[in-house]
Amino acid sequence: MDAWLGSLGMSLKCFSVVKKVLEDTYSEIPDDEGNRDRMIALAIEQISETYLNMSKTGAGPDFRDPVNRFAYVYAYVPVHAHWVSELISWSQDAKDVFEKDKVRIACIGGGPGSDLVGILKYLDERGGRPPSIFCEIADGCELWKHTWSDLAFSLDLPVRLSTDYIIQRVGDTDAWRHPVQFEKSDILSMSFFVSEIAHLGEPAWDYVGAVFEKMKPGAVLLFNDNQNAMYYGKVDEIARSKGLEVLLEGKGDRRVYDRNEKSDELSEFSKKFGRKSKLTGDVSWRVMRKPLMGADGAVSADP
Repeated sequence: MDAWLGSLGMSLKCFSVVKKVLEDTYSEIPDDEGNRDRMIALAIEQISETYLNMSKTGAGPDFRDPVNRFAYVYAYVPVHAHWVSELISWSQDAKDVFEKDKVRIACIGGGPGSDLVGILKYLDERGGRPPSIFCEIADGCELWKHTWSDLAFSLDLPVRLSTDYIIQRVGDTDAWRHPVQFEKSDILSMSFFVSEIAHLGEPAWDYVGAVFEKMKPGAVLLFNDNQNAMYYGKVDEIARSKGLEVLLEGKGDRRVYDRNEKSDELSEFSKKFGRKSKLTGDVSWRVMRKPLMGADGAVSADP
């Protein structure tokens, strides 16, 4: 095994990483073990119901509650992270980004950690010497930082990974009007982010447009979300208006097709909560790129 990955002391798979994070944060939830498990089990159920009704109610889960954050990580992060890794592996343009010596990443709405874990999984499976990575995680919930700020430390990752956590509340247009750091990114990700903010209406679409506008020429965007035209259709519309080209697109049933991913890594928790992590979903996906500009000012499709 490559020395860089060997420092992890574990296989860098989504369920393995999430297991480590859950083990490290489980005791942070107050109350005795029995009540704690009942609260988490109820939160898993309620979050699922909230997402089913979010287009009608206009309200998502309250991630200020540590129980909800724990429940979300358990139920959704492994499968979402796998789909980020999978999407990179499907796109030669996305894979080419990680051939550089240094890569700058922006995970938009990446507080739960799916994007970063998925990227690390891809690099693990690719093998070879990884690039130095600077990962900028932008999210509206400051408390997600408590879950993921120690990720590199807890997993004994090398110093080649640096992270920064930025608070950007989509509803506060003054706070994100100039997302200048995003314009430095080589690759940006939006993993089940648009469906979280769509209920905000115009501020949500203005935010997505601002991010797309600031993407530098040649930057690649990874997009995964629910298969709902209200989400992917609007993203496609905004992307066209900002000049992004679609490199890969699709929609349909997605699963964790990876014999090396072991969902039973979380069996200790599934027994506690009476529920398993998600393994399937009805998903839409895109890989897009901001075209390069030639010396004559013309748009070029070649990286």
